[in-house]
Amino acid sequence: MLENDITDIIDNTFADEQLSFGEIKSIDLKPGGADIPVTEANKREYVELMVQHRLLSGITEQYKALKRGFDEVRNLNSF
Repeated sequence: MLENDITDIIDNTFADEQLSFGEIKSIDLKPGGADIPVTEANKREYVELMVQHRLLSGITEQYKALKRGFDEVRNLNSF
């Protein structure tokens, strides 16, 4: 995407759709992101925000659930 012209090829916005616990959620990568088209001029910002979201904040709920599971097992083993 960064190395090629995306004009009239990519039809994305500054939002990410994510499957979370069986439900598809749309998450704005920045305020009003679902209404901001990705263009040749702003594609670098889009890629940076998408990577940040997918690698950091996009898995927060799944991480919390996993941590709760480990905590429950640890608590069971302490009896």
